[in-house]
Amino acid sequence: MIGGIVVGWLWTRMARTALDKLAQGQGDPAFLRAKIASCAYFMKWELPKAMAVAPRLSMMDRSWIDITPGELLA
Repeated sequence: MIGGIVVGWLWTRMARTALDKLAQGQGDPAFLRAKIASCAYFMKWELPKAMAVAPRLSMMDRSWIDITPGELLA
């Protein structure tokens, strides 16, 4: 989950930079628009997948913690 959130943050930073460059008339407009579109795709389709795991992680299920080393090797 944290990986998806970090990638989302990175995409947000890249899209912000692309928007700034477009506004200033810098860089290749097609490339910058593609960067922004890629960010939008990630936010719409990929980030929700990462966030869907959050409720399961917050349940504080101890089943994996309570396993003894002997049970793992059995």
